[in-house]
Amino acid sequence: MTKVAIASFDAPRRGYNFLMDVEDEGMATSRQKRVLTDLFFQHIEDEEKREEYLNQLCEISQSEANDWILEFTMGQWK
Repeated sequence: MTKVAIASFDAPRRGYNFLMDVEDEGMATSRQKRVLTDLFFQHIEDEEKREEYLNQLCEISQSEANDWILEFTMGQWK
């Protein structure tokens, strides 16, 4: 019985995600970058403009990425 209790406490719980981003704190996460890349290809037809935005992904913060994603989802992209 003791082994079962210890084993159940050592096992990770379902529904928890322990993965961490290794990017600098404050910079856009890899997930945000993937979402934005998909949105750029879906909504920006001009290749030069799309490349310009793709190049900016390396330098944007998490809050900027959230703003961009929100603008796309609300249909307010400039």
